[in-house]
Amino acid sequence: MRHRKFHNFFHYFGEYLVKTAIIIFPVSVLTLIVYFLLEIFKTGLISNYFDLNFLLVLAIISESIVVLFKD
Repeated sequence: MRHRKFHNFFHYFGEYLVKTAIIIFPVSVLTLIVYFLLEIFKTGLISNYFDLNFLLVLAIISESIVVLFKD
């Protein structure tokens, strides 16, 4: 009985993780593109306060989760 509870937890947690990654991916990619264009327009506008590599890594990780674990 206890094994079943953990199975349900991991099943629902996996579904939650994939659904969250489906939302995070386009948001992070669009934000990365907008920030990159603003950075090209005026150097230092974004990069002085925020590292764009964080958005790139977030986009790669979220899309990897979707590709690997989506039904």
